[in-house]
Amino acid sequence: DRPHVQYTSRGEREVLAFGLDGTAYLTNWGPTDAGVYALTSTGAQKVADLEYSQLGIANLPTFGPDGTGYVATTGTQSEGGFATTVTTFSPPA
Repeated sequence: DRPHVQYTSRGEREVLAFGLDGTAYLTNWGPTDAGVYALTSTGAQKVADLEYSQLGIANLPTFGPDGTGYVATTGTQSEGGFATTVTTFSPPA
């Protein structure tokens, strides 16, 4: 019920997820400005910060019935093992 686009190009994943209102979102997990961005008619707007140093796998955002956005990231812990963090965000104002 919420389409997404995902493809792999030269080892890098590029993804879009669509919120309840049709707004497209992407997850940037690069070393600068890691976060979730809404793609609006006025440009990209950051809606959630993600800590790059903790990122291992950054997933597509998903959305609850009330429009709240969620993104899960999984990274390694210094003592070994993995930890998953869920960050919530609201649609842009």
